[in-house]
Amino acid sequence: MLFDENGFLPRLYSWCTRFESIWTSFGDQGLVFRKSFYYEIGGFPETLIFEDVIILRKARKHGRILKLPGYVITSPRMFKKNGYIKQQLKNGYLLLRYLTGTSTSTIYQNYYNK
Repeated sequence: MLFDENGFLPRLYSWCTRFESIWTSFGDQGLVFRKSFYYEIGGFPETLIFEDVIILRKARKHGRILKLPGYVITSPRMFKKNGYIKQQLKNGYLLLRYLTGTSTSTIYQNYYNK
């Protein structure tokens, strides 16, 4: 993944996406599944947020996630709005809350400050 903005933090965050983990792999990097596998793992869940986290967790139970060469360009809109470090800390905190059992509806409200 590449952000469509230059700077140290956008480049650092983009560089980290080359590693596969629950902390570094998300839907804005572009997800590709064979159709049969997509249906086997139940497709994307009906949820307000973290659908990418959920489907990647299901996929990891069946094997490795491979990163293809190349890039998907994405906008750093939320990072620019809230500040790169603050947004990254918020994202990590909300992911940790999800992994420890907080509902996606609560995560959604916290992410969008509702």
